[in-house]
Amino acid sequence: MANIKITGAANLGDQLHAFATDPSAEPIDNMPAYTAYPTDTGVRLATHNGQIDLPWRWLTSIADQLRAA
Repeated sequence: MANIKITGAANLGDQLHAFATDPSAEPIDNMPAYTAYPTDTGVRLATHNGQIDLPWRWLTSIADQLRAA
């Protein structure tokens, strides 16, 4: 499991859950903290430090863990 610190990402779990449950969810532009947008294989989460691709099959469990924190 990766550890990534994203300032201003209090609602990231809810936002990722929206991608997992709603195919028409709009990309997230919460700059300067992060952006998130769907790709063919999942969701790309990008910050000023880099990016990480979250596969569709893991998206719900990642969102649930973030929402529980």
